[in-house]
Amino acid sequence: MTLILIAVAVLSAVLFWFISRRECKDDQGKQADLRRIFTGQLVYCAAVLLLVFFEDLSINDHLIHLSVLLGSVIHFMWLRIKEAGA
Repeated sequence: MTLILIAVAVLSAVLFWFISRRECKDDQGKQADLRRIFTGQLVYCAAVLLLVFFEDLSINDHLIHLSVLLGSVIHFMWLRIKEAGA
């Protein structure tokens, strides 16, 4: 399970680079700062990797972090599929 979480964190960091290049709006309808979004995503990936290497995580902790990372990836893929179909 640990290897899966490490692999997903590293691969999602690469995918987050593509996500950050896509325009998005904040809750007020204004253009969001894409650099800040990307930085936040990278910091989360780094935090997950640090937790994996330096903490004794339970299986529940692994599943929570894995679901957050995969949820972001699936949401991005869903938006891409939706845009391609439109």
